[in-house]
Amino acid sequence: MPRPNPYDAVQRAIIESQPDASRTQAARLLLEERRRLLGQSASYGYALAGITVLLAVLMAALQNALLTGGLIYGAYFWYQIGSSFNLAQPRFVLLLRRFGPRAKKKDFILAKYLGRACRGLAIPATIQDRSFRGELPIFSQVIQQTLLFPAAALGMFVFVMLMPHSILMRFSENLGGAIVVIVGVAVYLALYVALRWAKVKRANERDYVAMLDRFVKKTHTRRFWTYSGTRVMKFPDTVWRQAVEFCLRAADAIVIDLSDISENVEWEIATAFRIVASQKIMLTWAVDNSEDDRTKLSQSLCERLLQIVPSGKFSGCWVRAYQKKEDLGASLYEEVFAADLALCLAGSNIHTAAV
Repeated sequence: MPRPNPYDAVQRAIIESQPDASRTQAARLLLEERRRLLGQSASYGYALAGITVLLAVLMAALQNALLTGGLIYGAYFWYQIGSSFNLAQPRFVLLLRRFGPRAKKKDFILAKYLGRACRGLAIPATIQDRSFRGELPIFSQVIQQTLLFPAAALGMFVFVMLMPHSILMRFSENLGGAIVVIVGVAVYLALYVALRWAKVKRANERDYVAMLDRFVKKTHTRRFWTYSGTRVMKFPDTVWRQAVEFCLRAADAIVIDLSDISENVEWEIATAFRIVASQKIMLTWAVDNSEDDRTKLSQSLCERLLQIVPSGKFSGCWVRAYQKKEDLGASLYEEVFAADLALCLAGSNIHTAAV
């Protein structure tokens, strides 16, 4: 049996604050499903890790220190893989936020929170133009931990196993160890570059609709076996607005980051409220370590939104600020954002307004 979620009381307070009983009930069911799936996936991870640890114990009994160390490291790898099974649910959450070419690591905090909160609820994705350069910091929430480091360790292991011992014995102990470490670093960097290029969905002006259609259909038919955090899709400047509109119509919930409202973000906000029911939209923005109410828009944000969205049209949205820097409360953010997203997913059906 999975352990009780320590933040159930927080999630309950969030969803029960809604006056709409049907929406509250639907959100509660989504959170219960999420807890069950997280428990099941953790069990898969523990099972795979346990098998690997047993093999490590066997190798230790056979006095094979190298294999023992590799298998113990591999146990963490298989735990991460196993604990992502069955978490990619057939729902699509769209993150609207422009990430410029000079985006820093701190700019991806929301994508990280969103990626963790969507586990067991939906698959999050963001649409960017060709100026975006932050592919890996978003996508690698699971991949970097479960592939790059273990693969680097495996590369060192394979190098030692394949290299004739007579050659290794010619080097001093320190020099030989340095060579092995260099091999591991080279494997890590090679995979990093490959993932940075390959794991971002790209399309040209002719095939972007077909690519998006495949992604949405694959999401809604639940053909993802493992969960990999916030997806990134890049499009040419000439079609990224059409791509955003396509995703707005296909998404089950929308998260709009108001931290940096540029001209492009203004267009995204206006388009979202034209196409999507406000009950399915979550408004969020970055704050410092303040004690202000994080469930109310500031006066300045309200005034800015009123310039973009007709008066009162955003009143049905869910509102939640997030902290600029990740801290020890990151796990709490996962549960809080999961409850917020459950309410958005439980909102009214997406409607298409007349253009």
